[in-house]
Order: sequence, then structure tokens, then C-alpha cells
Amino acid sequence: MERVLFSLGIRHIGESVAQLLMRHFQTIDSLFNAREEEILSVPGVGPEIAASIRTYFENKANRQFIDDLKEIGLRMELAGGEIESGGNLSGKTFVVTGTLRNFTRKGIKEFIDQRGGKVTSSVTSKTDFLVVGGDPGSKLQKARSLGIQIIGEDELIEAGEEVEKRK
Repeated sequence: MERVLFSLGIRHIGESVAQLLMRHFQTIDSLFNAREEEILSVPGVGPEIAASIRTYFENKANRQFIDDLKEIGLRMELAGGEIESGGNLSGKTFVVTGTLRNFTRKGIKEFIDQRGGKVTSSVTSKTDFLVVGGDPGSKLQKARSLGIQIIGEDELIEAGEEVEKRK
């Protein structure tokens, strides 16, 4: 569903924000009916994004487009079990740097997302882990200066497998 939301072309809604929104609201109708204050309550969503969503859904042509998509059978809600809510990665924020052996960038993002974690593009004080591959860039130095925990792909995979074993 987050891909559908992203593909609607709502201003300021990239893949990551679409994912945050769908994890919170679960259905397009819940998002449509949400007040701006409710949208703002989603971590990572600011006033511009919330206003942009409300503006999009207030447009009758956009609402009709969504109704048309539903009518032809497009799923407009998260499937049960799509998001892992527990485990070692749940609620953790990851940044990835360097060349990866076991994953593509999209693949590592999906691995983390499916286990309840979140991937962002820059290291901040809110980052929990930096996943380091070969030939890392400046993100490694920044993570060290902020005291962010630095792990390799193998450690990430082990943490993800622990989540799978608990299911």
C-alpha cells in the first residue's frame, strides 16, 4: 500500500514518508479521514507534509481517482502481517553506508522494514544503528562522533533472524 500512496504523486510524499503514514493509518481511507493534527502526530511528518496530504484529499478529482483504483481491485490497505511489529529491529532507525555484499540498497531497506525497523538516509542523533559495508563514506565518521552503534551486515542479519525465530 505504501507504494500506491507514493505513486499518487502527493507533494512531499516520498517512499519513506508513505511507509510511515501507512504504518500509522493502515488504510487509505483512514488517512483520507485524518485531521491535519492526526497526520502531524506521525513521527517524521511535518506541517508541509500534513498540509500537502489534506490539500490532495480535498481535491474531488483526486478522491475520484482513488475510488476508481479501488473499484478495479487495487488494495488500498496494508495486508495483515506485512509489517513486523516486534523483535530486535522494531522501532529502531538505521542508516546504511558503503558497498554491501549481501543486499542491494532496496533489499536491505526491505529487510529492515519487514522486521519493524526504519531506514533513513542521514546520520542524526536519532539514528540507532549505522550498517557499514565496504568503503564507507563520511556517514561512518559522523556516526562515531555521535556515538551511534556501528554494525556490519552479518550482525544485522543475525538480529533479523532472531525476529524470525520468535514468530
